[in-house]
Amino acid sequence: MGGHPDDPESGCGGTLARYTALGAGVTIVYLTRGEAGIPRKSHDEAAAIRAANWSGWLLAEEERLSGEKPGETAARPARETIHRIFGV
Repeated sequence: MGGHPDDPESGCGGTLARYTALGAGVTIVYLTRGEAGIPRKSHDEAAAIRAANWSGWLLAEEERLSGEKPGETAARPARETIHRIFGV
């Protein structure tokens, strides 16, 4: 799970690739599209740049975008976010 596309890949890409190669059902979850993370870019421009650089499809069986907006996740308990995304 990462804040936006490229976080999980840059943080643990080797581990993701290894487990995928071993046949594990790896899923990467992105909390946001990364729309607030690039200075001097609108949210849509930043999200488009992040999307163009996604490499999760190389490293995982499945990718999910949770649809969070910047700052939403920090405003509520992690357990609530996990329940909303995974239903557990």
